[in-house]
Amino acid sequence: MLPILIELTYNLALLVALSTVSGFIGDRRSGRRGALLQGLLFGAVAVIGMLNPLVLAPGLIFDGRSVMISLGGLFFGPLTAAVSAAMAITCRIAQGGLGTLTGVSVIFSSALLGVFFYRRRHRLKREITTFSLLTFGLVVHVAMLLLMFTLPWPLVLDVLKRIGPPVLLGYPLATVLIGKILSDNLGRARNLAALKKSETQLKQAQSLAHLGSWELELPANRLYWSDETWRIIGLRPQKGPASYERFLKVVHPEDRERVDHAYRESLREGHDGYEVEHRILRPSGEIRQVLGRCEHERDDSGRVFRSLGMVLDVTELKAAEEHLRQVSEELRQRNEELESFIYSVSHDLKSPLVTFRTFLGFLRQDQRAGSRENMEKDMNFMAAAADKMERLLDDLLEMSRIGRLDKAPTRIELGELVEAALATVAGPIAERQVEVRSELPELYLYGDPLRLERLWQNLIDNAVKYLGEQPAPRIEIGVEEAAGEFVFFVRDNGLGIDSRHQRKVFGLFEKVDPKSPGSGLGLALVKRIVELYRGRIWFESEGPGRGTCFRFTLPDALRGPEEPRS
Repeated sequence: MLPILIELTYNLALLVALSTVSGFIGDRRSGRRGALLQGLLFGAVAVIGMLNPLVLAPGLIFDGRSVMISLGGLFFGPLTAAVSAAMAITCRIAQGGLGTLTGVSVIFSSALLGVFFYRRRHRLKREITTFSLLTFGLVVHVAMLLLMFTLPWPLVLDVLKRIGPPVLLGYPLATVLIGKILSDNLGRARNLAALKKSETQLKQAQSLAHLGSWELELPANRLYWSDETWRIIGLRPQKGPASYERFLKVVHPEDRERVDHAYRESLREGHDGYEVEHRILRPSGEIRQVLGRCEHERDDSGRVFRSLGMVLDVTELKAAEEHLRQVSEELRQRNEELESFIYSVSHDLKSPLVTFRTFLGFLRQDQRAGSRENMEKDMNFMAAAADKMERLLDDLLEMSRIGRLDKAPTRIELGELVEAALATVAGPIAERQVEVRSELPELYLYGDPLRLERLWQNLIDNAVKYLGEQPAPRIEIGVEEAAGEFVFFVRDNGLGIDSRHQRKVFGLFEKVDPKSPGSGLGLALVKRIVELYRGRIWFESEGPGRGTCFRFTLPDALRGPEEPRS
């Protein structure tokens, strides 16, 4: 009995030692590849045990193969059971002897029972417990002992008598011991996989949210930055460890002292942390806007021993806020313009209607009186009122179209554009004998030719209207380069503009001189066209009688269709 227990203990000790390798595989491989490797491992362990078995008689051997093959099936499924069983069966057939059939049957039954309990466990979604392992070990080895009846009858009772008690006592306990090791290994592998998944999800979440984290241990002065923190501040861990000094170097010079003061003040007693918004100047020169927050952990004496913080990249958020502010401001201005527009339209359209209605009454009176001369005058006034209304409606229609870009941009040479605009207002220029000076570089614009031509046409026409009684009227058209951008201008030596009228110049239906011809929409149209090309327009005048210079930019008209906006 004692030799049998010693031999069985040796086999089981070998199985326990080699089963720990399974945990190593489980930590690094999963899926079918992992199951295959586990099968090779369990099969190899079974074969090793079979090469140093307990020999009861020539060809009649016992070892721990049933434990390993059944546990392989229980924990890792059919593929592991099939591979390990195939290896063990091959070895047992090679060993031969009168117990070959029984040995193969034991291997086969152990694999089948392992797979059966594996599928049952997954179907019922049950965890592996000590009791379930003991029950499993008893079932496998009761089946093993029942298969002893496949031996020649004279050997059956002797074999059962000699190995029955050790197998029923030792093998189920070995199953529990090795099963617990495997269960712990699997649990550790699952926990490690869950931890890795959690870390990956955290990194992805931080990347998506542009939110980095950091931790500073003050006594040891050890600082940890998450991957997203490194990315936000534009540094690389390969070029040096994280440090507070290294962080301060990438804080924008104008914000550095404020950020350092905020952190150091937060370390004082009575403070739990800080929140500060500042800029980061990356080594590449890119500036990012970030929000930093920090909380401190203090020991019993009140001293800070750890700082935990986050850094949030709010650059896009700030850009969106600024865009929203600009849109809101633009909407506010548009609402003001709309109110002015509605009032002006109702006023300006009412005037020719009143004229039309008044002279329609006069026309009826003159018709009854038979005065053809007065009837002719009445109809002339009515025609003039209709013409004025038509001009107003045409200007309003043009104003409504300005905000839409209906055509693909066309490449136009600046000189040709200005020449076309001058040709349109050639009559008033010749009538007033205006000297036009035009010195333009070879410059190409991209946009709607008609609208761009209308821009210069309205500015030139406006200059001609407000030349006053200037004996030597002059208009200058040109372009200058200032602060890295082209600034176009139309300058005259006419009446000039009083500073009191600056807000009215680009308003709808606004005219500095109410008696001047036109609807008052000319400069409003100019402003809309300039804004359509993301430009700005302003004027300079030293006062009445000193002339006026309108200046404007057209960034999008200077950019080709394929060039991105900055």
